[in-house]
Amino acid sequence: MLLRSFFSGLAIGAVGTLAIEHDALAFCRSTTCTCTKDEALPQRNGLPQSTCGQATGECPRDEHGCKTSGIPVAWGASCIGFSPNLAGTSQLTADEYYASFDAAFQAWALADCGDGKHPSIQVLTLRPTSCAESDYNPGAPNVNSVYFTDNGWIEAKSPHELDSVIAKTKTHFVKTGEVVDADIAINSARHDFSVSDDPAAVNYDLISVMVHEVGHFLGLDHSDVPQSVMYWQYSPRTLNRVLREDDVNAICAIYPPAAAAATCDPTPKGGLEESCGPQPELKPGCDVAPGEGPNGILPVALTIMGVTALRMKMKRGRR
Repeated sequence: MLLRSFFSGLAIGAVGTLAIEHDALAFCRSTTCTCTKDEALPQRNGLPQSTCGQATGECPRDEHGCKTSGIPVAWGASCIGFSPNLAGTSQLTADEYYASFDAAFQAWALADCGDGKHPSIQVLTLRPTSCAESDYNPGAPNVNSVYFTDNGWIEAKSPHELDSVIAKTKTHFVKTGEVVDADIAINSARHDFSVSDDPAAVNYDLISVMVHEVGHFLGLDHSDVPQSVMYWQYSPRTLNRVLREDDVNAICAIYPPAAAAATCDPTPKGGLEESCGPQPELKPGCDVAPGEGPNGILPVALTIMGVTALRMKMKRGRR
């Protein structure tokens, strides 16, 4: 089995970014195309550019920033599970960040695909574990982990990226495009997160960041629609927690409504891994929650779908 993985990112932008208008909604899907080498280039038409995404690059992108090669990725299971990391963060209470995680997954779960129907996959909150790394082990236990990195952000490729990257999702998939594992790492070592409903009291809104990350987790790439939660920039001191039309069209296209599966097993491939070290850090590559149900499943069932990573770059003005 050929296994691959990828990251994707989100840049931090100034409030009030310029809208990009076009006739069709422009959601993008993550694909199996990955780059072995990539370098940033100047923006064009308000979108980030890189050598990999050029017409002659390894993974060309169209005018909306969507990859034009590779197989679109998505989870193949009827339901999946994720596990928060036991270490948590010193910035928020366990109740606050657990509620934020649930709100982010629910934002996608409750997408209206028409006639009151929702995306056709279930996502459940599993028992918290000590795993705080982005890795996949074929034939061994695994965990789809969501974790903070209070003790240090080691994925930075330069001093600038220590502050520029606010979160990342790493997705592992096989050559058919089926996602087999995804992990979300939140850069709490360099950013202050809050969960207030008042934008004036927010620096980096955890729910907004998580909603974007969950989109990647479920298979979405960035959108060039500035109002969408999957837009490639996030403006600090703003709330962007509600899916827009572009986001809804994306998740409903990837996971069209269908009858609920007769059985649901959210256990990660190979079983649930619980022996990872407690140090929250993202390997290069790419307070316990209340009451458990059977097999370590918490009583929180969501219906959603998607994949990939969240990254944001610091900037002092619009680029």
